[in-house]
Amino acid sequence: MPYFFVGDEAFPLKPYLMRPYPGRQLTEQKSVFNYRTEAPTTYVQYVQPTLIDSLKDDGGTNRDGEWREIIQNDTNLTPIGRVGANISASATMALRDMLAEYLIPDAGAVS
Repeated sequence: MPYFFVGDEAFPLKPYLMRPYPGRQLTEQKSVFNYRTEAPTTYVQYVQPTLIDSLKDDGGTNRDGEWREIIQNDTNLTPIGRVGANISASATMALRDMLAEYLIPDAGAVS
């Protein structure tokens, strides 16, 4: 099973970035996939304000982290500009279907 990031509907479907199935009339498999991939997204949305607050000093202003210096001096990260449209390839959709099937194991199924 490949590693992947989880995003919401705002993100494009890519082999490394899975997003929920669109629509309301979904099969059970697709609904379970959406439910199980929603949990990490919800967690990040809950933790993000706390993380941002932890990066502020006592006066409430943002502290510059050392990562800013690392990024400025890093030659490996170069801007790539616009990459393409938000259109998912059929191979990526098939990968999402495979992951959805993987997330519904037969053992321990709820009836």
